[in-house]
Amino acid sequence: MVIKTNRQRVNRALQFANSSNIFFGIGKTTPWEPDDYLDPNKVPSDPESYPPDPDPSASELKETIGFKKAEKIYFVVPYNGQALKPSDIVIDYVSTKWLVVPQETALQDFVNHVYIETNIYSADLPLGEYRQIGVFTGLTPSEDVPDGKIVLLPTEVSDVGVLEVLDNRQKTTRLENSKETLSYILKF
Repeated sequence: MVIKTNRQRVNRALQFANSSNIFFGIGKTTPWEPDDYLDPNKVPSDPESYPPDPDPSASELKETIGFKKAEKIYFVVPYNGQALKPSDIVIDYVSTKWLVVPQETALQDFVNHVYIETNIYSADLPLGEYRQIGVFTGLTPSEDVPDGKIVLLPTEVSDVGVLEVLDNRQKTTRLENSKETLSYILKF
């Protein structure tokens, strides 16, 4: 039997974290429909309350609204309550705490969890409803887009790259003067 080694998993996490263009994308402006479900026998009576499982063969979002570059990328380990140094960063994530560790020690300590985060402000992208979040690597802006632009509309992207993560969820409504923090901890 063949296995993926711990070092391979950390190496993949390092490749991901060192990608120069990790973007979050949001999309799916219309309500969930029975056709959105992979198994027609598992369509709930109220699809909006019970989004479908993400399609593992998806390569892009449905009805893409736009993209925002990841602002924070950290290697993390579960925080076990040990004493902290003043420079330590602890992240609260879905009822758990994670300690940020130096990327330089990831390989020797077999750290294969990566925390990514971005903030989307009301002025960044068109307002309204969305139901999907994706994380993309290798996204290529169109040639006419200025270098360093961190918020992109679909018309400003020539290639979305690789959809690494797809999250289907209940409707979120983006309103004026709002700020949303999108974050994930990815295990490689």
